[in-house]
Amino acid sequence: MLYPVVTTKSYVSTLRIGPQLAIGSGPIRLYAFVAGGFSYFSTDLDLDEGCSCGVTTTLNDDFTWATEVGGGVRIAIRTPGATGRGLSLDLGARTLHNGQATYVTAAGITQNSDGSFTVRPIRSDANLLVFQVGFSAQLR
Repeated sequence: MLYPVVTTKSYVSTLRIGPQLAIGSGPIRLYAFVAGGFSYFSTDLDLDEGCSCGVTTTLNDDFTWATEVGGGVRIAIRTPGATGRGLSLDLGARTLHNGQATYVTAAGITQNSDGSFTVRPIRSDANLLVFQVGFSAQLR
């Protein structure tokens, strides 16, 4: 017996709000921020078109309260011209604290010989540390 091809997709969505403080008015500006909100963890299972069933189901999901702290430096790489626009190199870091969350990893899903699935969610710290390099534009 042929079983449909199974794919999973895991994602984290987060929504936070909070103040940002910028220091300096020259070509180099430091910034720092704090934020609070929530994060949503989810793992979905999709079956391919071979089964003619079009099934998508959420295997596991969880909401957590989230706090974030971060900062960085913006370095002007082009001075604002007559148009009032400026481009800066943005170097920063942030830490997102989600606390304990329940989620499913790729290794946590097993397709059994009868076509059923065994899902083994885990609960652990789901914190994130991000380093960023990018560009920011200032419109006046």
